[in-house]
Amino acid sequence: MAVYSLVHCRSGMIFLLFLSIFWFCDFACEAQDLEHNYVVGPQFTNCDSLPIEGTSVVEAIELIRKADFRYHQNFRLTRRQGFQSGNFYSCDVAHGYMIIRYDGVEKLYVNVPKSAWESLLSNPDPELYYLKNKALWQLWKSSE
Repeated sequence: MAVYSLVHCRSGMIFLLFLSIFWFCDFACEAQDLEHNYVVGPQFTNCDSLPIEGTSVVEAIELIRKADFRYHQNFRLTRRQGFQSGNFYSCDVAHGYMIIRYDGVEKLYVNVPKSAWESLLSNPDPELYYLKNKALWQLWKSSE
């Protein structure tokens, strides 16, 4: 009986340990969704000359999202305010378009270095990184 109680107790403790880890991450960790990047050959892309000149920001973002890029990555936080998501699209895998959703509004940045995108992703506070560095990136200006 003592052996059964000891084994039962250990398995119960292990179960509680796993349960507490999942509970902790569910409440203490901010939910993040990162779509892993991918790189395809240039023969599968149509992004070299996107006709975004003369379009609104909304139209430019739509054209970018519909195009085929060599490199594409998404990042999303479950927030109602502040930094909510980011998307990076690149034809040459060195520079690209970055779409940031902040307070429900999407901003389009062009010619953003991939290294800036990677720094945003790896930063423990992506919102703070974005706020400190957004002036360094070229914001798309519509012709409207």
